[in-house]
Amino acid sequence: PPVSRAAPQPEKLQKNNITKKKKLVEELALDHVFGYRGFDCRNNLHYLNDGADIIFHTAAAGIVQNLSTGNSQGETTT
Repeated sequence: PPVSRAAPQPEKLQKNNITKKKKLVEELALDHVFGYRGFDCRNNLHYLNDGADIIFHTAAAGIVQNLSTGNSQGETTT
């Protein structure tokens, strides 16, 4: 039989391991988005509610921010 120099893979790294269980992602929450790319992304900042809120996108998230309180809400795309 041919001799292999490769070390055997552990069970959890084997691709055909049918006993391996994957955890399903049930809920994700956006914690923080760093930065705003304004130097080459144009026309992506808009005012809502008579200027009380602004909406913009950064990365794959849409952000709605209240200007008076500074609070923001984010929605991610999948």
